[in-house]
Amino acid sequence: MPKQVPVEVLESFDAKMEEIKEFMLRQDVYSAARRGTALEEEAYDLFVRLSSFPHLGHEYNPRILPRDVDAQQDLEWARKVKENLGSDELLEISLQDYNILYLYSETGLLILSIRHQRSNSYKPADL
Repeated sequence: MPKQVPVEVLESFDAKMEEIKEFMLRQDVYSAARRGTALEEEAYDLFVRLSSFPHLGHEYNPRILPRDVDAQQDLEWARKVKENLGSDELLEISLQDYNILYLYSETGLLILSIRHQRSNSYKPADL
């Protein structure tokens, strides 16, 4: 069995998850709670797998068009987080219709954020 590394979920992930659940509520009030809970449960199941296999994701390398200001700001935010936390690898992994951004180093995993695949930004609105 592979050695497990500790996983820490940052506030930025929680903030984006709340934004997603609010969107689900606006989309369909009747199924929002079920869909939000299911997404959270699947995300946390994924974090358990990532603790044993941190390289399941791929390197985060967004394609940014020169005029895509949101994506440029998002990339700058992710770089600052990476520098501040002193991580080696910035990775991304898919879950349903969402992508999860995380940092990996030998000391552990930091779960940074989640976004819908059609969204440009990982950065929470309030950060």
